[in-house]
Amino acid sequence: MNDKTAKIEFSIQLEAKACPFCGSFNLQINDANCPIYVICGNCNSTGPCGPSYSEAIERWNERKAPTLAPAEEAK
Repeated sequence: MNDKTAKIEFSIQLEAKACPFCGSFNLQINDANCPIYVICGNCNSTGPCGPSYSEAIERWNERKAPTLAPAEEAK
């Protein structure tokens, strides 16, 4: 694990990157629906669903931070 990943522990350990929206490492796995996804405990953003814990974390790690569209110039 490095300073850009967090450990999510259950029966196995997998490394997840910080939340791309707020930078938090307060991450949790929700397996109650979807079927499985990572959720940020700080800003409540959720990652893409995966069929397994490892796939859900891998998909979370591939997410990009949102980009903001440039503001329209004042007319």
